[in-house]
Amino acid sequence: MEAALDRLIGYSFVLARLSGWICGLLLTVSAALIGLDILLRQTIVVTIGGANELAGYALATSSSWGCTVALVHRMHVRIDSVYTHMSPRIRAFLDITGLAAFIYFMLFVTFYAYKVVEQSIDSNAHSISALGAPLALPQGVWFAGFVVFLLVASIFLLRAIVAFAKGDLRRIRELLGARSVEEEMEFEKESLGLATHGAAARTDR
Repeated sequence: MEAALDRLIGYSFVLARLSGWICGLLLTVSAALIGLDILLRQTIVVTIGGANELAGYALATSSSWGCTVALVHRMHVRIDSVYTHMSPRIRAFLDITGLAAFIYFMLFVTFYAYKVVEQSIDSNAHSISALGAPLALPQGVWFAGFVVFLLVASIFLLRAIVAFAKGDLRRIRELLGARSVEEEMEFEKESLGLATHGAAARTDR
């Protein structure tokens, strides 16, 4: 069971990386589109119809799919003033309890997101902008992000519970624990290394 869960967690990291790149691309494109729209308005008094609407869709999509990225890479904001002074076993218990509570909350968010999509499908709702986009399409992608998060979070929770039962507190910390200052620095160095490597590769070409 542990091996199967670890394989699923490995797939979750791949999914989170892909989701992160897609979310970043959507936000970058939407920011560029809005910037171009502002420039055109100020210069030749022409506007790109639907720029704000598309940016809103990109932001909503990134907010739901970004939850999985934050979970997998332990990026969620924490107030750990007391947490850091607890024993490893209590910290592990708090990590599991915190994720379970988060999943419980996200179940309600996902349910109501589904009701929004369902209502848009039933009423064949379209945006009132010049695009006239069917709202069920972006809302469906937004809803799918929450569903994926719940699946990944459930896998992480189950793996952490198994590790807690076996006393493997290190594994729980690797999955759910708050990142230390050293880990934050290492993550930033890895990010800078990837960016530097990508720039070097583009220069070579």
